[in-house]
Amino acid sequence: MNKNAILLTITFAAALFLATVSSAQTYPSRSVLADGSWHELAFSRSGVCRITATDIPSLSGAACANIAVFGNGGGLLPTRNDESRPNDLKQIAVSVHDLNSNGYFDAGDYILFYAEGPDVWSYNSDNACLEHQRHPYSSYNYYYLTSDFSGSAKRITSNTSPTPNVSAISDYTSVALWDN
Repeated sequence: MNKNAILLTITFAAALFLATVSSAQTYPSRSVLADGSWHELAFSRSGVCRITATDIPSLSGAACANIAVFGNGGGLLPTRNDESRPNDLKQIAVSVHDLNSNGYFDAGDYILFYAEGPDVWSYNSDNACLEHQRHPYSSYNYYYLTSDFSGSAKRITSNTSPTPNVSAISDYTSVALWDN
């Protein structure tokens, strides 16, 4: 086999690999951030976020049905090339509390959603323990809020749960992180 044939074989194999990788994921034609006006929200830790019209004054008067939040959660992106990773922001379900039921976001109204910070806890089944992973590149994780979303905005729904047979809890496991 001559040198050109070997090069052609390697090039063909690389092209086949790239075609296989690119066909594994579908990509949107446009980012969700391409249309509308957006507010960037930075979170240093995980928890329930409450946003009012006082926090973001430009939300005043927005239609509650058009409020949406997008983000991809906390932690690092996968480091291996064969692992799946997001190719656009995912919509996060929110709870919009329109206290005067007028359909518009105004004084007294608020939005609730769960935001993840950059650091994550995960269960290591090999060691049977929780492990904390600090994000080495960022102290914040970002979510994006819009008040002019034209799609179907995801909402947190209320469910009535059955009355559980509750017994007293006498012990529990607690996890804490001591950060100097």
